[in-house]
Amino acid sequence: MLGGGKWCKAFNQFSNDIEILKVINFDDMEEHYFNESFWNDNGLLTRCASLGNEGAYQVIQQLPLLLLGMGGM
Repeated sequence: MLGGGKWCKAFNQFSNDIEILKVINFDDMEEHYFNESFWNDNGLLTRCASLGNEGAYQVIQQLPLLLLGMGGM
């Protein structure tokens, strides 16, 4: 089993891998997963969308409705 530091290092490596960010799937995610740290300027959702991840881009387009409690994923 990997220690905590090794998990953090592995997660950091994967979270910065451009090819992974391009293909992360945001389908069927619950609204409660979309907190500010997820969609802020350096958040996972924003980084994926900026690299051409269509699913991330579509979620960002829905954010105003999600934040107002009017949208559904």
